[in-house]
Amino acid sequence: MNNKQWLNGMLAACYLLISPTHAGQFGQHNTSGYAQPGALSWWSERNNLVPVNHPQYRREQINRPFYTPGRMPAAPPGITQPQQPHYYPASFRQPLSNNNITALKCENLKQLQHADRCIMRSSANLTGLQEQIRYLNSKNPGKRVAGQWADVSNAALLETAKALLAHENGSAPKSFLQSFSLYEIGSQRQADRSYYTGYFTPEVRIQSYPDQEYKYPVYTKPPRGTRLSRNQIDNGALSNQGLEIAWTNDLIDLYFAQIQGSAIARYPNGETRNLNYAGHNNQSHQEISSYLREMGYMNGSLSNASIQRWLHQHPEKMHEVLHQNPRYIFFTLTDNKTRTATGTAIIPGHTVAVDDRYIPMGSVLLAEIPRIDHLGKRTGSEWRMLFAQDRGNAIKGPGRLDLYTGVGQPAEQKTYQLTGLHKTYLLVRKPGWQNSGLPGL
Repeated sequence: MNNKQWLNGMLAACYLLISPTHAGQFGQHNTSGYAQPGALSWWSERNNLVPVNHPQYRREQINRPFYTPGRMPAAPPGITQPQQPHYYPASFRQPLSNNNITALKCENLKQLQHADRCIMRSSANLTGLQEQIRYLNSKNPGKRVAGQWADVSNAALLETAKALLAHENGSAPKSFLQSFSLYEIGSQRQADRSYYTGYFTPEVRIQSYPDQEYKYPVYTKPPRGTRLSRNQIDNGALSNQGLEIAWTNDLIDLYFAQIQGSAIARYPNGETRNLNYAGHNNQSHQEISSYLREMGYMNGSLSNASIQRWLHQHPEKMHEVLHQNPRYIFFTLTDNKTRTATGTAIIPGHTVAVDDRYIPMGSVLLAEIPRIDHLGKRTGSEWRMLFAQDRGNAIKGPGRLDLYTGVGQPAEQKTYQLTGLHKTYLLVRKPGWQNSGLPGL
């Protein structure tokens, strides 16, 4: 068999994968060009986008993505019809019509007809997509990631980000629906929605020397590490070792900065620097909310904001309560911006922390996010691109997401408005006919 015959045979076999219903979504084909290595294709990406032991509502035919014997679609012009059909598994499932999303006044989407109009566009999208591309370009394209759910190659993620960038720039030849498949991300709380919390960058007031007001030290990590508890550290176990990088006037604010993992440090003259995560004391994290409830100190909502407010109102209980969490976070004081786990700049409203056993770093999600006005009230929702760029100690399991909301008290308020269940999809570039003519990216 010569090369041309082999190529024609492969084209004919692949063509069987396109049913008469969906064939029109791909462009014109010809017999020139080559398949892109590592790209999305019917033969390189397995069809297993369902989390292990995590059922989702899908029809039987979606779980059996094979060509059904019967009337064979006509072969492309110039391609010889094979004597015996060859069946290949489809790369990714086509989303169900009742799981697709379309706009109803651009919120509470149920189908995808108006995605090109209703997905929020911003400079943050361009920045996020460029950062995802930069990150994925540094990875092995053939390596499969997020094996417990998505199980896709870095090449597939890279081509998805590139295709989304083309859409954002208005240079994509096809509509959003024609270009991307959407895979619903369920959670342990609800099969068709992800569970969200928010995280933000708090502010901590500091100065470079101690006095009667600024008396609480901010430590950097000891060179050899430590297993000293928070109680021991607060009682001076690390003092006079040259580890103090600043002093603060509010130990409670410092504690919640440690919970978030970073903070904006504000000097009395208004100058700011960044407190960035430098390590921890190798102690396990314990929620102080449990202790507050057990002791009867607080009832009802035990959000970080309500706990912080209660501690400021009861300073005599501060050490007792905070020392229930032995974990202690160390910082560095720098002028550099906070970086994500992927090494990219953090993007308010778009950077999301994920469990990368299920959702791959470098991926792009589409989510229905609450729209909050300047008074902190929810005024609706909007469809927004999110970028999987970060991790978190508490972010575990399928569909568990933590969205970065920004800096300071307004950003903190947004985290409480955001917390809850929201529709979320993993975006994946559809395989299709390229200008080169072969099924590829």
